[in-house]
Amino acid sequence: DISIEPMTTTASTTTAKVAPLIFYGWKLSYYSAKAFAYLSYKNIPLSYKVINAWDLNITIKKKTGHSVMPVVLTPEGEWIQDSRAIIDAMEKRYEDSSVIPVSPKRKFVACLIESWCDEMWVGPAMHYRWNFPESVAFFKDEAGKNLLPSWAPSFMRNKITDEIANLLV
Repeated sequence: DISIEPMTTTASTTTAKVAPLIFYGWKLSYYSAKAFAYLSYKNIPLSYKVINAWDLNITIKKKTGHSVMPVVLTPEGEWIQDSRAIIDAMEKRYEDSSVIPVSPKRKFVACLIESWCDEMWVGPAMHYRWNFPESVAFFKDEAGKNLLPSWAPSFMRNKITDEIANLLV
């Protein structure tokens, strides 16, 4: 797990500590990378929790209705799922240095570009990410460390990640 210290924000004349978000994601996830890049750019305090099988299929599914990532848990207990929904919610909370253009035309173009990247580039991204032996080896290593608890025997991790990796190629 990666921890980023809570930042100090200045609201008019007062300075207050901001409780960190809990960011559930995976380095291997296309959309987790998008949401994490945004949160990092905005310097939003967070604790990065790498998702394991329990988090994904039990905790997150119970809270959001889906086994998905990325997911953010706010200090107020709100669960936000989907990179776009996370960005929209954080833009309302952290208005400084907005990534959303003010001009309606620019906002429209920005939405088009985002939709194009989110929908049209997933296929090529997955192809170039997973259709090469070195990528599959990276997946097996990351998935083995992240999907199952650290106490799970390595032969079990290897067997499960081999099965999943075989679906990629």
